[in-house]
Formats: sequence, structure tokens, C-alpha cells
Amino acid sequence: MFAWRMGEAPPPCSLNALRGLEGACVRENYRRAARQIGVAGAVQAAAAVAVASVAAIPQLGFIHEDPGQAFVLDIADLYRDTVTVPCAFQAAKRAAEQPGENVERLARQMTGRALTRERIVSAMIERIKTLFAEPIEEG
Repeated sequence: MFAWRMGEAPPPCSLNALRGLEGACVRENYRRAARQIGVAGAVQAAAAVAVASVAAIPQLGFIHEDPGQAFVLDIADLYRDTVTVPCAFQAAKRAAEQPGENVERLARQMTGRALTRERIVSAMIERIKTLFAEPIEEG
């Protein structure tokens, strides 16, 4: 899970240290997205959309510890930077430019379209299958 999320194998350290590394990466990604889109926030909307968009057994956490949502958060984090964070920031920007627009509604609509267009649920299912696949014995 860490290698998929971070793009590299985890360093030899404790689980708490890995969580810290992952948290630092997420914070930097939020700052980068905010700079690119020109919005100062929207992290909560992105997190809500990501959690609501994933259908998985929620108790199977690898990185997160929330007993009811740990695996949901683990899987959502694999796609947060490329789908939900950009949608949330774009929604926040549009809402700021058009008073009266509801940022949460805009974020849900944008994310729904992105999830469909990019077939994210299918990609999540394939990732989960890969994660739990039995190793192939060589020889």
C-alpha cells in the first residue's frame, strides 16, 4: 500500500513513522494543488468525497487505524491526489467566483464525473484484487 501511494518502497521504520511520511506527502500535495488552482483550502471536501466514493471492506486498514473506515481511507488515499483533491479545489475556486454556488455540491458533481470518466471504481477493485492475490510461485 505504501509503495503504491508514495511511488517507492517503504523505508525500514515503524508503522507510526510510515504514517508520518504519508501525512507529510498528503499535506504537500494539498499545498501544490492549492497553488496550481489558486485556492487556499478544500481539504475537508476532498476527504469526504474520497471516503464516500470507495466501496470496500472498511475494517481492513493497512495504514489507517480507524476501526470502521481504515481500509476505505487506505484505498481512497491512492486516488486522492489525482481525482478528489483537484475536483475539490476546482469546486472551491468556482464557488468563490460564483457566490451562491455550494462548494460541497460542486465537489460531489465534479468528482462523480471524474470517477465515471476515469473508471476509478474499477481501478480500485483491480488494486484490491492485486493486493490480496496469492503470490505466483516460480520454478
